[in-house]
Amino acid sequence: MLQGVWFKPLDGGLGQILPGETVPAVNCLWCSLYEEPDWDSYEIIIRVTEAAPIQYSKDLEIVVERFTPSSGNYYELVGTVTNRNDQLLHSIFVSVIVRDQDGNFVGTGESTVYTPEGAAGIEPGVPQFFTSLLHASLSGEPVIEFVAIGQ
Repeated sequence: MLQGVWFKPLDGGLGQILPGETVPAVNCLWCSLYEEPDWDSYEIIIRVTEAAPIQYSKDLEIVVERFTPSSGNYYELVGTVTNRNDQLLHSIFVSVIVRDQDGNFVGTGESTVYTPEGAAGIEPGVPQFFTSLLHASLSGEPVIEFVAIGQ
């Protein structure tokens, strides 16, 4: 049994992978061990069950305000996400995928925007700020992709 293997949630807390989505995996196979294991290979088994459909929206606009180094291989991304739906949303989950210029996956981060205090929900057309601390191994200009889901 491997410990320290998990999958980045793209579901905004919905508890489901949505139709057609690819979920990036993040694993730390020896995070809690004292030395790196001497393995030739390993296998990851995922058990998936079908669930009832849920209401969600992907009609969201994301604008990157700033992408700056933080420390080591960490970067801070600051931006806004705007509900382009015609209904109130309770939360918006933003998953950030970082690739190099060749399209290779080099990092990831995430952020969740919740209903502002005292508001009924996240209003359509009103930008909401979000920040994400990303871990990425960059050697050049990054290509940043987003998966954003509102509920």
